[in-house]
Amino acid sequence: MDYFHQYHTETQIIHNQKICFAPHLHDEVEIIALFRGSASLMADGLTYTLSAGDFVIIFPDVVHSYTLENDVDVGKFIFSPDAVPDLIPILKNECPLSPVIKHERVSETNLVALAEEILTSYKSSSAPVQKAYLLLLTGRLLELCEFEERKAPNDSIISKIFDYCKQNFRSDITLTDVANALYVSKSYISHIFCCKLKINFRSYINLLRINEAAMLMRRDNTTVTEAAQHSGFGSIRTFNRAFYKHMGTTPKEYKRSFSHDSQN
Repeated sequence: MDYFHQYHTETQIIHNQKICFAPHLHDEVEIIALFRGSASLMADGLTYTLSAGDFVIIFPDVVHSYTLENDVDVGKFIFSPDAVPDLIPILKNECPLSPVIKHERVSETNLVALAEEILTSYKSSSAPVQKAYLLLLTGRLLELCEFEERKAPNDSIISKIFDYCKQNFRSDITLTDVANALYVSKSYISHIFCCKLKINFRSYINLLRINEAAMLMRRDNTTVTEAAQHSGFGSIRTFNRAFYKHMGTTPKEYKRSFSHDSQN
């Protein structure tokens, strides 16, 4: 399983050959440019087929996942709405009729060239240019979308459950803790995870921890043991097993691989 994105402390601009993610949601905007291959996207319970040349834009707090269908080449742009402040009213109040912009429409624009330029030049660009890149990419995609007004959540308790988990996953959190803190039943919380994320509570907490640990291990001065402890795992053995299950690699291999990539 590839890296599970739940939240990020910095903008992610990634170009690789991976697009397999478990169901998740996050506070950031996510743009995917599929340069080669095909894949499936699930967003808010609907399934979409992605082909070479398609773009995807996922608004904040939308449950989504990807399934690889064949060899892909993909660009990923994940960033806070605060990076594109002029577009925040759209991102917060509206919802695309479809998160997928098909290659037939993309071919009429310079989006592919723009995405490739950002992937190549973003890290070496100044902060104002980086913001301009994200604003231009997002704005061009939104011009190709049709919108409807975003519906209010059926029950604000859902967002409270997710917020509580994100704030407390580093502790030995249980379903009982969440239920007691929010005055709801354990069975209702289990239902939320089953229906919204298609994942059980314990796996969800582990994914939050793995996300945190992976972010920490990308720092040169953080060891694997420190990452495991700071992200809430009770033992290195449990951490190694959970990390390998969801990432397809061991923590040491991940740390070594990232350190190598950062030097090139």
